Amino acid sequence: MANISQLTGRPASLGRLAVLVLTGVLALAPIAEATVLRGLTVAQLRSRAEVIAEGKVVQVRTMRANGRIETVAVVRVRQLHKGEAGRRLQVRAFGGEIGGRRMMVQGAASFTKGDRVLLFLYDDGDSWRSVGMFQGVWHLDAESVVARSSDSGGASLLRPETGSAAVDQREHSVARLLGGHGGDR
Repeated sequence: MANISQLTGRPASLGRLAVLVLTGVLALAPIAEATVLRGLTVAQLRSRAEVIAEGKVVQVRTMRANGRIETVAVVRVRQLHKGEAGRRLQVRAFGGEIGGRRMMVQGAASFTKGDRVLLFLYDDGDSWRSVGMFQGVWHLDAESVVARSSDSGGASLLRPETGSAAVDQREHSVARLLGGHGGDR
């Protein structure tokens, strides 16, 4: 049987190195996969949301649920724009860190204590979740006039059939997101 150096004409150490590098690349390939989401227009965010709430993130914690790690943001509601909800909402998002174990989900909404947010939420049966993952969480300025879209966390968006995705423009007026000004493109 021929060895690597006889087949390639190169020293065996180079052949082994090439095999190790290839093995390493293949082992890391599943980690590099991206989440692809369908981009939602402003009108789709509004229509798919059961609740649209404006408030402040007062607590962020992680928990285990069905074998996954999830982040729970407790939001003190300042104003409810659509639907019915209490004065505090618990919004869950996939991913987080518990006891040194970290689960990252590209495209998941992220929260930081103290953030002022405009949320487009749906009830998944167990909790509130943001419509379109990160697309349903908007960060507000101090006057609640301007909303900035959340970071996609590495997710890619497919273009919606009609118009452009709401998050294509990183900034909107809160009034436009709520349907108070102009048409939806």
